[in-house]
Amino acid sequence: MDISLPIATDINYTCGIFTYGIDYFGIGRSFNITKENANEYVDLSSLEFASYMQFNGLDKSVLLRAKFGYSSNDFEVYTKGDEIDFGLSAFSFGDDRTQLNPTINGGFYLKFEAIYRFTITTEKDNSKK
Repeated sequence: MDISLPIATDINYTCGIFTYGIDYFGIGRSFNITKENANEYVDLSSLEFASYMQFNGLDKSVLLRAKFGYSSNDFEVYTKGDEIDFGLSAFSFGDDRTQLNPTINGGFYLKFEAIYRFTITTEKDNSKK
């Protein structure tokens, strides 16, 4: 289990050479569209929920993961000065702003990942006895 709320969570169970799990990643940020047009800004809310199955090979040095999940990446444009009452990660509270662009719908995804881990060893200093 790896939990870094409210940004990321990974809960899994290992059985032999396979790991089964669910994960979540969510982040929110805002930024100006351009330097010239400072009257509008973008508010990004990115949320990803997925379940996965992972093959652990070569003493967990090679990980092959298949994920199925739902992703929502909202790039909402607002007028400068429109603000929310409170925001935490990708969640907004007290949001009465007027969105200037159409809403982008999220969707389901299938993702394959390959991870290679290598071990970094250090030599112990035997001169201090």
